[in-house]
Amino acid sequence: MKNRFLRVGGTLVVTGLCTAYLVWKIDLGKTLHLLAHAKLGYFLAAVAIMVGSVWPMAWRWQQLLDVRGIHERLAWLVRAYFVAYTAGQLLPTAVGGDAVRIYETAKRHTGRGESSTPTARPASQIASTRTACTASVSVKTPPSRAG
Repeated sequence: MKNRFLRVGGTLVVTGLCTAYLVWKIDLGKTLHLLAHAKLGYFLAAVAIMVGSVWPMAWRWQQLLDVRGIHERLAWLVRAYFVAYTAGQLLPTAVGGDAVRIYETAKRHTGRGESSTPTARPASQIASTRTACTASVSVKTPPSRAG
């Protein structure tokens, strides 16, 4: 029971410090102005893409874990992906999110989770590169205006 209170207290302290840091570093007036004038449709589309993309990535992770003999529910893997996304916003580079996924899986499966994430990273990078190349070829760019 004491450990639970310490964990909850520690989580609240870290969350408070992170929130205070963000509020200190950003111009709240400008941020609120930008959010108030943002197009809601674009924002909702971005959120839908982010939320929707987590499920296939979690499924791929589930398949990689299955190959290693680690069987986990998709719902838990989706949750772990969202936690990793959040950590990736605070920790440097994309490795931060991977480290959280490794830690979460290893904690649940006594050190066996670390073997799947390094396999997923190159697969994700290859897919992202392929998507970017396809998009750059297929997107029509407007002509530049000579000034």
